[in-house]
Amino acid sequence: MVIIYKKGSNFQLSLLDSNAAKLGLKPHAEYELIEITNGVFALVEKKSADTKFKAIDEKIFSLLKRKKLAERVEGKFEKFLNGAELKRFRELIKQGRIVPFKLSEKYKKAVYKTPEEIKKLEEKEREKVQTQKQQLAKSYPLQPMQRASIAEPASAHLKPVVLPRFDQAKQFEKHDYAIIKDEVAAKELSSRLSSEIKRKEVLGIRTFDGEYCVIKKDLYDKYAPVILKYIKDNSPINADRIALDLRIDKPLVKIVCELLREKGEILERRRELYEYVE
Repeated sequence: MVIIYKKGSNFQLSLLDSNAAKLGLKPHAEYELIEITNGVFALVEKKSADTKFKAIDEKIFSLLKRKKLAERVEGKFEKFLNGAELKRFRELIKQGRIVPFKLSEKYKKAVYKTPEEIKKLEEKEREKVQTQKQQLAKSYPLQPMQRASIAEPASAHLKPVVLPRFDQAKQFEKHDYAIIKDEVAAKELSSRLSSEIKRKEVLGIRTFDGEYCVIKKDLYDKYAPVILKYIKDNSPINADRIALDLRIDKPLVKIVCELLREKGEILERRRELYEYVE
């Protein structure tokens, strides 16, 4: 809808965008009718707030695009803006054009993203879940029910599906840490270690991939400062490089990094690529 008005008058004319376009007017715009001379009028486009802040907006969105993920963290990104830019930045947040986004409530601080970025991220997550479902269906396809003969009961042909199980407890008992992919095995180990978990002698976390990580606290306390400092000095860096350079088993590196990520000390930019949060 295009609006034409005259200052000092309560009357205004509204035109459909399709009709306004035939006159060469911009869609969704407002025009002030000004009398230049007797019988000669001009339409002057009213400057909107978006036009007024165009230069500032371009700088803010450019910074969001160029800065690393760790630099777009809430409380840190604001340091790149001056007073006027910071005021406009807060207005853009109120308008929903910039969103303080948390992938999980486990993160202490949000990361500033545009709605378009969030939409792409959500679509990627949906595709990831769909892929996991398809892989699971391929791994454990439904078998057609066999027809039982009259002489035999139907139950004789129905065999229970047995999912692969791994004794991760032995790995934990041997190394004081373990990454468990089987949910039943994870619950059994959690039940066995319930008293240690309550005393916080054993730490545990579930990853975005659905894996369960458990580690003894004294082992975590030993390696967490070393790994955190290495990530800080070499950020961003992947788990393979950390394990190789520090000569630490990669599963142990992953577990420590998951717990550091939960505390908000680091970010996982993409799978197993970690970045320090100042």
